[in-house]
Amino acid sequence: MITLAPLLHISGACIFTPGIGTDIAWFGTLTGSQTNPPTVIVFTVDNDTTSASTITMRQPQATLYQQLLYRSPPLHMSQHTLIANTTRTTTHAIQVWFDYLQYSAN
Repeated sequence: MITLAPLLHISGACIFTPGIGTDIAWFGTLTGSQTNPPTVIVFTVDNDTTSASTITMRQPQATLYQQLLYRSPPLHMSQHTLIANTTRTTTHAIQVWFDYLQYSAN
């Protein structure tokens, strides 16, 4: 497991290159109020837009910590780059905090 930047709550992309492995998992915390509009995150591995995953984050009843928000499909043993591109619908959209990455180095 590798731990990186503590926060992803603004619009834009964060790029992570965790190391050599066969999959990448992204864990985060969701915060905000029930009335906040959703935040959309598009996860892309190695700039392969054909396998990009789009996730719409809606605020749960309470803050959720260390939630698995993305897991890549199986990857070949190599160094990989994960891009998490956020789009907030308004400045009051929910916040998605980056907690940590996991990758399989087998």
